[in-house]
Amino acid sequence: MGRRKMDSNERETPISKNEAIAFAAALAESVHRNDLECFLELLDWDGILDRATSIPRIPELGEARRLFKEKVMAEVGRTGGIHATIHSAVQAGGDYRALRVRVNDEAPNVLFRLSTCDSGLNYHRYSLARNSGGTVFAGDVFLFLAAEDLSHSFRRGWLSIAKLTLREACAEYEAQPDPFFAHLEEILEIDSLVDREEFSAALELYRSLPEPVQKAKYLIGAALMAAQGVSDADYGGVIDLFRRAYPQDASLDLLLFDGYFVRKKFDRALRCIERFDELIQGDDLLSAKRAACLLGLGRIDEAREAVYTAIAGEPEMRDGYAVGLDVALAERNFDDTLRYMMILEDRFDLEWDDLTTVDDFAEFVKSPQYKVWLETQ
Repeated sequence: MGRRKMDSNERETPISKNEAIAFAAALAESVHRNDLECFLELLDWDGILDRATSIPRIPELGEARRLFKEKVMAEVGRTGGIHATIHSAVQAGGDYRALRVRVNDEAPNVLFRLSTCDSGLNYHRYSLARNSGGTVFAGDVFLFLAAEDLSHSFRRGWLSIAKLTLREACAEYEAQPDPFFAHLEEILEIDSLVDREEFSAALELYRSLPEPVQKAKYLIGAALMAAQGVSDADYGGVIDLFRRAYPQDASLDLLLFDGYFVRKKFDRALRCIERFDELIQGDDLLSAKRAACLLGLGRIDEAREAVYTAIAGEPEMRDGYAVGLDVALAERNFDDTLRYMMILEDRFDLEWDDLTTVDDFAEFVKSPQYKVWLETQ
């Protein structure tokens, strides 16, 4: 017997918290069990690809649109797509979990966090809807580090095909309202220039585009990469553009954090992580990032408290203990140093190099606690 289709009233029935929690549990299980079929059923691929190919909507592209959708689904089925990326990170020692569900927002959603074994972080927001059978699934996925929806990432590939198809057909067609489509060659060239590390040329070409195109999140991301290789003033200018265009968007702060931290601009990195934490309404694991920034700023007492917060909220995650070790070494608290080392060994299978050759451990190897540690090896 076929599944009964809902009428419009049923399809508009609000998604309950229990339904959202059940969706999150099923999605997490599909990742941990490497069940691609289940994962694919939890996403509205027809809707995602319809949005990806919605521009330009002209008859000459009907067949190309159909073939593009078929090719995407075949490729996702073959490679696993985003599911494979997440599963691989988890298999390598990372973690993927739902942080919270929001069913009272204008668009009900579930926020997932992906943490990798090297302390990398990404967040995925699944926008929830009902399919024709009444089951809750994800209408789209917002990828924070990409600063765009999954459908938008497919759109770039589609627009390239659409433009080539129309050019080969030598067809007359109306000017399209999508500014991205109108400036596709320049946008692809910016990507190419960034890949070749010709940052000044990429930034100059970006600034030549109309303002609506410059404000596309994907392009701002490319401009950020280019500006970072040009000057701090240019970098700051692109950041300001993003904040003006998307004042409530948390993805920028996540994008900026690593760049600031690696460049030892710990005050800016700290502001990013605190603002991001507020915008996503809290994540205890971010306290480990906050602790690392505070340690870089020499604010040891605050760093220690942030470590305690991270460990209390996420006791099974490595990050809090790893930063706790750094804090303990910085304040020469060798009892805590030994304790964190043993936890990292026992719970997370961490192996150490010869500590006598590591500068950060120079004082620790002179301590009685080092001799205690050696006896356990």
